[in-house]
Amino acid sequence: MVDVKGFQEETAESVAKRIRRVLNVCPAEKLTLNPDCGFGWSPRYMCNQKLTGLAAGAKLVRSELTGKK
Repeated sequence: MVDVKGFQEETAESVAKRIRRVLNVCPAEKLTLNPDCGFGWSPRYMCNQKLTGLAAGAKLVRSELTGKK
């Protein structure tokens, strides 16, 4: 759900948009969001930002699906 090699910021909305696309072909119960361990040589600030975006995007879509915030 995030580009581990690029330096572009991953916002909650950009990640949520990708999650929604995947949910068109994969049920939510079978979807797991995790990095692919490609952060090895990436700057720590970038890793933190992307993981924060991943978590925030997941939270956004989860609240849409469940109606809970």
